Amino acid sequence: MESQPMIIDLDNWVRREHYEFFKQYPVPFTIGWLHVVSLAADAVPEFRQRIRDGAPIEHPLIHPSVTVLCEGDVLRFRFVTYSDSLDQFAPEAA
Repeated sequence: MESQPMIIDLDNWVRREHYEFFKQYPVPFTIGWLHVVSLAADAVPEFRQRIRDGAPIEHPLIHPSVTVLCEGDVLRFRFVTYSDSLDQFAPEAA
């Protein structure tokens, strides 16, 4: 049996202050988080290393990949082209 989501009463919600703070961001929190995590991962050479055709290689840059919940509760895998610029990254990630 599937339950329905419930609307949270903002007047009595203990996390209201956090909600008010984050809803003002021009970029969704998750996209900003993905950008920062990608930036940090690219700073670590070992995170950019892979094995290709039996040989270790190091990419100069890696692009993040995420799972996205789609209609019908289906998960899809999505690659996002990384950019140092959040203004360029955000539309791609969205």
